[in-house]
Amino acid sequence: MNFDEALRHMQEGTATEEERAYVEEKLKNANASVNSDAPRIIENPKPARIKGQKRELGKFFKLIIAIAAVFVALGVIFSGVFGGAAANAKKAEVISKAEAEKIAQQDVFDGFNRSQANGMGWSLLTSIDEVKLYDIDHDLHYDAAKPMNSFYVYEIIYNIYGTYVEVEVDTRTGNCIVTDINT
Repeated sequence: MNFDEALRHMQEGTATEEERAYVEEKLKNANASVNSDAPRIIENPKPARIKGQKRELGKFFKLIIAIAAVFVALGVIFSGVFGGAAANAKKAEVISKAEAEKIAQQDVFDGFNRSQANGMGWSLLTSIDEVKLYDIDHDLHYDAAKPMNSFYVYEIIYNIYGTYVEVEVDTRTGNCIVTDINT
């Protein structure tokens, strides 16, 4: 028997005794469960809220994917720009690491002896072997205006009796520039 149909018949006054008993029994059970302290089973707990939470979670994942896509795109762009600049700089390199060390060592030796003559107060060096290698790095000098004009340098630090002299050697030409002196 269908409860909705039996209830409608009862409201219209056309219900049979069987329909009336069925509706009264169902209503009595419903009232008893509402007034009872027993736990209730909820068939569909707030489906709108759950759908909203799913929607919010979907928005969050879309945001994460969009951010990841931006980082990937930036990586592709930067690798194209910097990769091309680094490749061109590598092609233009004609001075090896060993050659750069010798050029810089000679320049520092001569510079120390010239500075003595100019009254800097340092003692004259008697041997190029007094100019001791402390550190050497191979770095890209990136030209933002013209990336294809970028070039590599060797940054070399020498220790001369506790004085550290930092020198850059251009790998294209062998030109040497003292960039820092720390005593």
